Amino acid sequence: MASVEVREVIKVVLLSVLMYNALFTIQWQKTFMGIFPSQIYRDKLNYSIPEGYIAWCSGQEPNDNICNFKNLCFSHHSKRFFVINNTNVQETIVISLSTAQPDLFTYTTVHDLNFKFRDKILINYKEGKYLLFRRFIPGNIAHAIHDELMPLFYTLLRHGDITDDVPQRTLVSFRSLWLEEAYGLYNLFSKDTQLLETDLQLEPDDSFTCFQDITVGLTKESLWYQIGFNEPEGPLVDSKVTATHIRNFTAYIRRRLNIPSTCPSEEYGVVFSRLRTRRLLNEKELASKIEKEFQLKMVFLHLEVNKMSHISDVIKVVSCARLITGMHGAAFILSMFLQPGSVVMELYPYALNPEYLTYYKTLLHLPDMNIEYLTWRNLNQSNTVTRGFNWLHPLSNRIVNVPRDEQLRIINSAEVPPHLCCYNTEFQFRMRQDTYVNITNIINILARSSLRYKKYSHTD
Repeated sequence: MASVEVREVIKVVLLSVLMYNALFTIQWQKTFMGIFPSQIYRDKLNYSIPEGYIAWCSGQEPNDNICNFKNLCFSHHSKRFFVINNTNVQETIVISLSTAQPDLFTYTTVHDLNFKFRDKILINYKEGKYLLFRRFIPGNIAHAIHDELMPLFYTLLRHGDITDDVPQRTLVSFRSLWLEEAYGLYNLFSKDTQLLETDLQLEPDDSFTCFQDITVGLTKESLWYQIGFNEPEGPLVDSKVTATHIRNFTAYIRRRLNIPSTCPSEEYGVVFSRLRTRRLLNEKELASKIEKEFQLKMVFLHLEVNKMSHISDVIKVVSCARLITGMHGAAFILSMFLQPGSVVMELYPYALNPEYLTYYKTLLHLPDMNIEYLTWRNLNQSNTVTRGFNWLHPLSNRIVNVPRDEQLRIINSAEVPPHLCCYNTEFQFRMRQDTYVNITNIINILARSSLRYKKYSHTD
């Protein structure tokens, strides 16, 4: 148990440091610089860096662009990408790689670059085909699937870079961390093991890593939700995503993980269990009551184990579940693997209105999904166990400092109003609280669902 706790602490610290670096553009200290050599070093005097250029771009607007570069180089000194001819910078390419923000991919010429070339330039030249993108929130499987994995799948598919379920490009991922739960899923979309930002940080400061053929940017065609940068979170108004997009993606995942399309004859349900925050404190009693009322065996699953085999097992179990339930959280993204006719019941802590947090409702209400979605909301503050106001903010890695009068206002508030991402203290406070759910109310809601009267057969 102690070793598990230590790993969790290390994981949280590393994820927090990585997020802090990305949001505030503070360069990491290169503690390990120079310990590990580059794959290939070539001398300026006898090697000319291949001329770099943009081979093609798709999209009409900067935030919809996906571009392919030949010989795009990353400077470990300036932390930027360049197109270089011999040893002269011809133009500087500035790239934003987040699918969750409006500037999905932009490039512009930057003048007056303060970089002095030395007599010897170290080149780590990466032959082959690559795909470069930037993570949004490492450590959150819902954002991993919605913001990156589905866009990765459709970007590779639309540009002919998946052949017989085998990706033809190797991923280059900024802001990824190998400790997180979803890390292994990314390799399902990579020809070779993905190259992480941390790998590039190990290179000498006066070197370049150049990519022979690299595509930059991700398609937005599979996105159905916006998380609230410019307006409170909600469904994307112009999204054209349907069940076909979802099931093409999930079928690919299942094939790559060798998950069979057939399910066991005995039906069962799943409780998503949380181990750290937003816990369902009487989950065992709830599961027992569901088993008795609906003759449905219930199993407990959680995602807080950073092993690819564990994620594969979770997806396998979820794919055949008749019902999934649990407190609101990222695990509900896996409801996309459910068969038509399944039931999802999402439970919300006190003061969180389900109508303002519709990430998974929107997913399951996409055309032709045919999955029943239900909610229960805790309206009884006495059934809540709060955790106070002393925590590290999940994005900034800063200790939350909430004035006493603001604490009292939040504690006495009955509902978190719609808000922008991502620093609303009242929302973060309520998202951390634990809950004793009203089992009778939940059973009554489920009794009015298809769970009571309708059987279904699993099909792929």
